[in-house]
Amino acid sequence: MREQEFQELLLSLLTVETEAFDDDLEVEALGPLLQAVGTFKEAGVTAHEWGLVVASGDGSEFRITIERTRR
Repeated sequence: MREQEFQELLLSLLTVETEAFDDDLEVEALGPLLQAVGTFKEAGVTAHEWGLVVASGDGSEFRITIERTRR
């Protein structure tokens, strides 16, 4: 698997809407768990080629760098 393929897989997993959270009142009271998810390229991050920027519902932002360590 290449870095780009792994990035696309993570992006899909993080952006999928799950019905399990929709029915949970405690989670609804907290607001959305993830506000936005995008690639480094979309967010203008130039430090690494492959990765994701994730904004949570409370305003925190996380960067997930993807680096293949073994072929």
